[in-house]
Amino acid sequence: MKKILIPLLSLFLVQSAFAQDSIPVMFHQETDTLVKQRFIDRYENVFMTKVPTRQMFKIAAVGSEIQGTGFNFGYEYKLLPSLSVEASVYTQLSEFNSGLAQELRYFNFRSVSIWANAKARWYYNMNRRIEKGLNANNFSGSYIGLSVEQRLLDEHYNNATRFGLLYGFQSRFLNRGYFDFSVGIYQKRQTGSTFSEVDPAPFKLKNFVLSTQANIGIAFGDWKKATTNPICDVIMCDELVKGQFKVEMPYVAIGWNEQVVRAGIAYERRLGQGPLSVQTDANLYYANHNVRNAFKGRYSSIGASLELRYYFLQDFLMRNGKGGKNLSGPYLGIRGGYEFFNAKVSNGYVTELNRRLSYQAVRTELHLGYQQRLFKTMYINGSVHYGKQFLQGYHYEGASKPFLSSKMAIGFTF
Repeated sequence: MKKILIPLLSLFLVQSAFAQDSIPVMFHQETDTLVKQRFIDRYENVFMTKVPTRQMFKIAAVGSEIQGTGFNFGYEYKLLPSLSVEASVYTQLSEFNSGLAQELRYFNFRSVSIWANAKARWYYNMNRRIEKGLNANNFSGSYIGLSVEQRLLDEHYNNATRFGLLYGFQSRFLNRGYFDFSVGIYQKRQTGSTFSEVDPAPFKLKNFVLSTQANIGIAFGDWKKATTNPICDVIMCDELVKGQFKVEMPYVAIGWNEQVVRAGIAYERRLGQGPLSVQTDANLYYANHNVRNAFKGRYSSIGASLELRYYFLQDFLMRNGKGGKNLSGPYLGIRGGYEFFNAKVSNGYVTELNRRLSYQAVRTELHLGYQQRLFKTMYINGSVHYGKQFLQGYHYEGASKPFLSSKMAIGFTF
């Protein structure tokens, strides 16, 4: 019996071994479900801080208490990473800081003044930012500058020269935009349609004024950017914004004999989930002129308004992944406001011209504009508005005629 069991057991073990070798081995490959991530430096993509640039042509709309209203055509060239020079021509449509739309509507070639400007900028922290990999050699950054302006082709203002010491910030904006905001000390203050009489000694304190300037426009240069990220990846247009406070960068000119201040604040609130918003704002204007005691003028106004805005492309932009409910984009608006105005004018030589003036005005306006929010802290807004005013307490010829104007603003959001 033992002789029979041992062969049977050996045969069973051999068959089991072959049976194990015959079991099929299955291999299965699964596709990786991890999506390749794309990390975007939003700051760099908006302000182009890491795109090298050696030269730049600039065309800008200008509004300030120093330069008035007009267009600036400039060319800036980098001599060193921290040093650039600029030559520009400024066409001044008006000596007042009024809207471009208004000046273009009543354009008169004979009233245009031409200014030549030379400027040097020292980007004082550019080398340090390049070493840390935060910047390339370009025109985006804080700077200290020197400016010289000369009025051309005007026999009545042969000595119309301005020198300035500036502190400012210039930056590219996306691929073709740029803005430049500065605070400067300027020699020979120009206000409105008159040139302040200055002391023959050129560097007396009375001959200087502290003023702000803003240039917003388009730029062309030698930069090359290989890829362009979707706009919503850059400016965070998918961010949900229900409301925001806005503080406009003020226009200021403060001198010994003349002071001008323009400032504004606003609060905008989205209505529901749609493209409508409502904005309430307050604006202040103050000007004081004193020309050697011969002429004195003091003007002030304060106003408040309520505006209903319709961001008419919001739904379209959202469907195409280029917009969101963030109070940004083109809009139509209807505004109603109330303004208090006071003026006191005196003439030391002709006392009959002395007068006081005060009135209230109700204004209604239609707006077509574009607003863009940036990084939860900044905004840019440009608009053209058509309106009419109704005076109370005073009337002058043409006061009730419709008017066309425009406004460009840079500011902070909270």
